[in-house]
Amino acid sequence: MHKNTKRAILFGAGVTVLAGAASAQSVQTLRSGTNALVSVNASSPGTITRTTAITGIAAGRTLQGFDYRPASPRILYALDNVGQLYSINGRTGVAAAVGSPITQAANPTGAAAGLDFNPTVDRIRYVNGNRTDLRLNQTNGTLAATDGTLTYAAGDARFGTAPVLAGAAYTNNVAGATTTTLYVLDTSGGTARLATQGNATVGPNTGTLFSVGTSTGIATNGNVGFDITRSGQAYATLTNPTTGVTSLYAINLANGTATALGAISGNTTYNGLAAELASFQSMGLTQNQQNVGTVLDNFTGTPNDGTIGIFNGIDAQTGNAAAQSGLLQSLTPAAFQSLPDISYGALESQESTVLRYTRDLRGNAVNTDGSRVTLDEAGKVGAWVSGGSRFGSVDAAQDRYRTKTDEYHFLGGADYRLTPKTAIGLFGGYSNTDADLAPGNTANGTLESWFAGAYATAGIGPFYVDAWGSYTDLDWKLYRNLSFGNYSGSTFARTSGRIITGGAATGLSFQIRNFEIEPFAQVRYADLKIDGFTETNGAAFALVVPNDMNRVSIRSNVGARLGTKFEVGGATIRPQVRGGYMYEFRNQRRNIVAGFQQPGIGSQFNFVTTPLYQDYYNAGASLNISGNGPLSLVADYDAQFDNQRQFHNFTIGARLAL
Repeated sequence: MHKNTKRAILFGAGVTVLAGAASAQSVQTLRSGTNALVSVNASSPGTITRTTAITGIAAGRTLQGFDYRPASPRILYALDNVGQLYSINGRTGVAAAVGSPITQAANPTGAAAGLDFNPTVDRIRYVNGNRTDLRLNQTNGTLAATDGTLTYAAGDARFGTAPVLAGAAYTNNVAGATTTTLYVLDTSGGTARLATQGNATVGPNTGTLFSVGTSTGIATNGNVGFDITRSGQAYATLTNPTTGVTSLYAINLANGTATALGAISGNTTYNGLAAELASFQSMGLTQNQQNVGTVLDNFTGTPNDGTIGIFNGIDAQTGNAAAQSGLLQSLTPAAFQSLPDISYGALESQESTVLRYTRDLRGNAVNTDGSRVTLDEAGKVGAWVSGGSRFGSVDAAQDRYRTKTDEYHFLGGADYRLTPKTAIGLFGGYSNTDADLAPGNTANGTLESWFAGAYATAGIGPFYVDAWGSYTDLDWKLYRNLSFGNYSGSTFARTSGRIITGGAATGLSFQIRNFEIEPFAQVRYADLKIDGFTETNGAAFALVVPNDMNRVSIRSNVGARLGTKFEVGGATIRPQVRGGYMYEFRNQRRNIVAGFQQPGIGSQFNFVTTPLYQDYYNAGASLNISGNGPLSLVADYDAQFDNQRQFHNFTIGARLAL
């Protein structure tokens, strides 16, 4: 292959690699003469994607260097010209002073300067064109150490030349790095040159410099920026000393060459450079996830260790969009959106038991027209008990976790027959539900409910009408256990609520040969309220849900029942099967307002729930056994299902006629 052709292919491949690396990387620089951060994409520096005015810096001061801290890469640390250190939210621009001005880091003459974090020791390196070499403590804004005067090593091609450092950047720019190399940009002589501060045998604290290659070949003044991304790509902003136009370059750390990526928008002067991470908001795949991401992006002050742990846990999944969006969702009240539906589950056992019981009261009496609306003659007073279990699951959907519930319940009641076709009664009971509210045992709940109510049944012509109502008291205990990389925590919340319910059923129950056929229609009204609550235990992701969850449900069920009756050994056996179509008339989509308790991320945000389908199906079967005595037994199975939910309810009971 011809050498020139080979060079062209290699050059084209190199440009392609650089373009790929740059396309996803956003960098920030400072517009000269202002304290305004400008964000551009490294692949298209001529287009500004965001401008952020920095607030909280005293008038007349300018920033001489800034960098994101690897241990908390959402916090931008900057140093002004009097040596005051700041922590800054790079997206909102809100700055908070850290400590007092560091005299040794003051730069009254405006000499070129560079600032970068050493990821292995979590301290700031500050260098400037006056050959100053300092280490700063970002936790309290103090001087950590004064290191050796910046000088080229003996034997280096630049030995004897006084360096004018205008940029500094460390490799392995991630939290917990165990090794790193400090690179600097020297602008002495009006040309940018790459060097390392220290090498394999000489520590960087000596201030000893070692040239990398000969020169970038790019003329520049002291308005320079330099940074190395988490992935290891180096970028620099260099400013043409004649035109004052600042351009972005990719720097080859192996040979010190520079590849032009383009002039930064505005054809003006910029200073400083920091590679920034994508916003949390942009990681959200749904509006709810984006809402919580925006709250994280807009943090104020210097976040505490717990909040930083959450930030770092999400950032550690860079490149895994599903994992990042999943972590954002875990920070929302997504695990709590199923509380109303699960609470309604306590009504299902009440409704199915009471309405089945009133049907069984009409089980043996047949009118002359074949209808079955007359009550059984066995006793004017009846007492009954029932117990069972209801379990099932709801499938996951957008912003809704898959939930699983396991409930058991006990009911008891008594009724009085007023006329051959009319009876009234009272009932009460207890229900306990264990709920998996999110996958991986990350959210769980326990619901205890006590309830009391009344029921009535009446025959009107060939039709029957059943009615019932109840008051249900709710007591929820909620648990969450979440992990974000190295940070994990747990929360607990307790809240109460109630459901006021009324329902009715009507149908025509008649006999054809040996079969009882009963088309029916039911309607149920339920008014639910769950009080707002606050999670405790101090986890950084603990939420406050200040508002009550209020929901009204109006549900119908239209179907038919088929049964028969036969005698076995003196006992009457009555098996039945049934099926129905259920419809929820009220759209159950709701907005949950929530907020974190942590200082700095306490802004409230909205979470819009994803409701279940409004139409679904019901099927079941029962078996009633009675003899010549006053006691009868019943076993019942009931199911509710569609392609989103599957619930099964088993009960057994007994009635004593007096």
